[in-house]
Amino acid sequence: MDKKEIKLYLENLLKNIEKFIESKLTTMGNDIKKREEYYILKNSIDLFLNDDKTNRFFIMSGIRGIGKTTILYQLYDYLKSEKHVPSRNILYLNLNRLRDLGEYEICDFFNVYKNDFGFKKDEKIVIFVDESQYLDNLNSVEKWINSDENKNIFIIFAGSNVISYELDSNSLEDTIIKMYPLNFIEYLNLNYNYTISLDVKKNLKNLILEGETGSLEEIPLNPYIKKHKDEWMNHIQYSSFPNLAQNNVLQISSTLDIKNEIIEKDLDSISSFTRLSRLLAYPLLNLLVMEDIKDLALNKLATTLNISKKNVSNLLFAFENIQILFHVEPYVSSGKSVRKAWKYFFISTQFKSAIYQISKDISTNYGEYYDSIAKNLVASALFKLKDNNYNLYYDATVDGVEFIVKSNEKIVPVDVNSNEDKLNKAIEEYDAEYGILVIDNLSNIEIKNNIIYIPLPLFSLI
Repeated sequence: MDKKEIKLYLENLLKNIEKFIESKLTTMGNDIKKREEYYILKNSIDLFLNDDKTNRFFIMSGIRGIGKTTILYQLYDYLKSEKHVPSRNILYLNLNRLRDLGEYEICDFFNVYKNDFGFKKDEKIVIFVDESQYLDNLNSVEKWINSDENKNIFIIFAGSNVISYELDSNSLEDTIIKMYPLNFIEYLNLNYNYTISLDVKKNLKNLILEGETGSLEEIPLNPYIKKHKDEWMNHIQYSSFPNLAQNNVLQISSTLDIKNEIIEKDLDSISSFTRLSRLLAYPLLNLLVMEDIKDLALNKLATTLNISKKNVSNLLFAFENIQILFHVEPYVSSGKSVRKAWKYFFISTQFKSAIYQISKDISTNYGEYYDSIAKNLVASALFKLKDNNYNLYYDATVDGVEFIVKSNEKIVPVDVNSNEDKLNKAIEEYDAEYGILVIDNLSNIEIKNNIIYIPLPLFSLI
């Protein structure tokens, strides 16, 4: 696109975007609550408006449907209503719409907006870019935002494709805000205005990964969980995505709609899939829910779907990068070799629950269903705790525990709704200081010998 076409597009956009966002927020309801990430970004915007130009580039990354676009709308409204920033100084770009224009360079839009709309040299500009998974990468934006002539510009990108956010500069790693479906703390805070500290997550992380028990008294969630046990069950099955209908049947339908949108809209942001491959993405996700997870080697998936192992591998890779799935690799003691398939889990148990409930009668298979949801919940929580110092594995030994959390210095075996004998065997096998046993009906965290017993609902707080 040439400069004239870009300017015309932006002029038309700026005429209508304020009313568009107002109508969207009105439709959602004026009392819609704000997630933690909203406040993180709001505080950074406030610093920018007060001439602190240290951090002016942020990326919200997370699966479709968790509220990234809503946060951009809320921040737009905050700038207009509370900070009284003129609407001409706020640009909201939806890259799904820009696809209609053919090939383009995003920085060309930024330059035309900055240079051709009458801004003074020191005038501040805020840019929101939605559906940014449609960009190949953000390295050109990184260079653009860091140039001296653009110090008065603040940019937030929001999208689902983690590949797009592989930046050349390691210094920008802190700009990526990873968003996940609601945990139970956020659910209670949003629905009941509880002021439960988000430090609970940090304290649980220290307990699980480091065995630090000094902060146990700072994990005061049991009263809330007891009071809202039915809602906890509802949360892990139906309500980890904000703004969905409250009726369980409708929530299942809405969850499946999100899953279908991910397949239809987001897969191609990773790679170009044929129509057949995209159609086979649906039964592939079903297989990952319904089949015994330990038997899901690539060749079995390929045979069942009647496609090549390469196509299965490409689909799984895409699902991980649009953040509906994650994988866990096998682990055995050092010095031993292992050739076992990766295990795949859903980032939200809500997907697993919805697919399961339309495929089977859970009233006749409830034990199997609940066990599957419980293990996925623990896997997802441990995955969210991963960082550069810790990795998550599954125990590849015969009759082993469910998970192994490993750092350079220690190994922590984790089992779910099992018995002490299996966990004690793993503690001895891996020379671990302690192990974690996740128990469904436990009322409080307990420590006996070298085992830390944690109630299953506490993992939904992570």
